[in-house]
Amino acid sequence: MREAGTAVCLVLLLSCLVSSIACRSRWNSSEQPIVFSQIPVADRGGPDWLEPIQGRVLRAKPGERIVLYAHSGGVWWLQPATARPFTQIGPDLTWKSIVHLGDRYAALIVAASYAPVNKIQRLPGKGGPISAIVEVPGGAPHPKIIHFSEYDWETQRRFGDRGGKLNAYDPENAWVDEDGFLHLRILRHDNRWSCAEVGLSQSLGRGLYQFTVQDVSRLDPAAVLSMYTWGLDDRFHREIAVEVSQWGDPNSKWHNAQFLIQPYYDPSNVSHFYAPRGPMTFSFQWGPGDVLFRAKRALPDGAATAVASHRFTSGIPTPGEASIHMNLYAFGKARNPMQTPTEVIIERFTYSP
Repeated sequence: MREAGTAVCLVLLLSCLVSSIACRSRWNSSEQPIVFSQIPVADRGGPDWLEPIQGRVLRAKPGERIVLYAHSGGVWWLQPATARPFTQIGPDLTWKSIVHLGDRYAALIVAASYAPVNKIQRLPGKGGPISAIVEVPGGAPHPKIIHFSEYDWETQRRFGDRGGKLNAYDPENAWVDEDGFLHLRILRHDNRWSCAEVGLSQSLGRGLYQFTVQDVSRLDPAAVLSMYTWGLDDRFHREIAVEVSQWGDPNSKWHNAQFLIQPYYDPSNVSHFYAPRGPMTFSFQWGPGDVLFRAKRALPDGAATAVASHRFTSGIPTPGEASIHMNLYAFGKARNPMQTPTEVIIERFTYSP
């Protein structure tokens, strides 16, 4: 009886093992060769913003790598850049990178000999040096909205190269305190600086834009506070800006702020000035043929004294889809890179047509 019972147990055990192997085989046969664990949002795309993308592969041969594409404007663009066309597959079969945004994303497993094309109308087919290819739609937006000065602002959760270097933007670096003041900060996180940006989703158009900011004299020399208009439907992004920074030069005594319209490399589009200690109000009046900038220092008695002003009369952008943004970021081209965490407090923003 004991031998018969043992035999029955062995049969049941073998049956379970065979069933398990069969189930595992069916699972593997249906599993995607490339799985995305993080997908960027669906966006019309452009050169200015990037988001993380990552996943894993089911298997990989020695020397194989990932090639990534983002679809934008009817074209597939090689990611993250022409000079960096490959993403490595780790020993645990995972991969990660950052990509410019698009409405769809694609990952290819390719042999070491594969030479990807920078811009293509259609994705290549599987075969030859391409052992697998998977395409996915972009994800749903995931904005964090904060309410400041009677407007709803979307915080940035992407990578951007404003200032000549790729900066990470963290929604947690922007918040409104109990007094209704907006805080923007730069913090060191995961061995890199994370920055802050907020922006309106709608265009306010021409009119008077004003920003009241607490003391800007304590910024790290490589930090940049920028209050600006931004639209993707124009070569120079319809940018009108007030910027406060020493641009990485702690010994700069002549100016630490500027008014500008893009393109900045035209000397007639920039006006430098010095913003002193204490609360400041920066403004620009955007008209159909000119932009008048002003900077004023708040006095203890509630009055204000003029610090700087400048009127631009040429190259004035039309509003288009441009919206107002405020950000604090690390200047990537600074001779003296960012050293210390930095925070600014913006007490109030106002707009009038």
